[in-house]
Amino acid sequence: MLISNELLEKLVAFKEYGTLAKAAEKLLVTQPTLTRSMQQLEDELGVKLFNRTVNRISLTATGELAAKRAKQLLENNELFVQSIQNFSAQTSSLNVSSTIPAPLIWLKLIAERDFKNSPLLLTDKEIKNNLMAFQSDIVISTKEIFSDNISSIFLGKEHLKVLIDENSPLAQKKSVTFKDLKDCSFLVYDQIGIWKNIIEKNIPSANFMYQSSLENLDTISSSTNFIVFRSNLTIEKNYHN
Repeated sequence: MLISNELLEKLVAFKEYGTLAKAAEKLLVTQPTLTRSMQQLEDELGVKLFNRTVNRISLTATGELAAKRAKQLLENNELFVQSIQNFSAQTSSLNVSSTIPAPLIWLKLIAERDFKNSPLLLTDKEIKNNLMAFQSDIVISTKEIFSDNISSIFLGKEHLKVLIDENSPLAQKKSVTFKDLKDCSFLVYDQIGIWKNIIEKNIPSANFMYQSSLENLDTISSSTNFIVFRSNLTIEKNYHN
């Protein structure tokens, strides 16, 4: 027995909105049409899904279960379609996602034509589902993934660097601590990822001037004496390293 997705969608809508009138309005159908569809679903399943009174219709316990399973089935169908489409798209591009911004910036700078980067960063919890649905071919993360279906390999380390004008007294030091940088003004790329929280926590008295564009940051830093925080992955001389 095959139940049409249209009937399942109507059942889920009724469960979500609670009344025939509201469900019909959201589905852009008339209330009599929705009523007939619900009766048809009961007939095809051969079970009672609704309690009907003069002024009210509600789901039976069986109807509640049917609505729950219908929603799961529709979500699985959608995942099936997306997975097949995403898998097919892999033949023409390599889709790389990341839980941190710098690797995507680096990839875009060195090989923009060869990579199709996801527009949004992932959370650690989203990695496995993202890969299993073929939304990404590769996910770059700060954590190793342990799974029978996913392999993790070490790529490298991201370092925070501070670029200081050569005429600054700080530039004469062999090393610089966060304490040395208190009360200073900095240029910082806005998408610097985890480093943003680290520098704000360790230098609370500093003045951070965030830039949304790496190009603008480079232009400003080349003509001023501001100290610049950069990741090693977003420094031009390292693009091809």
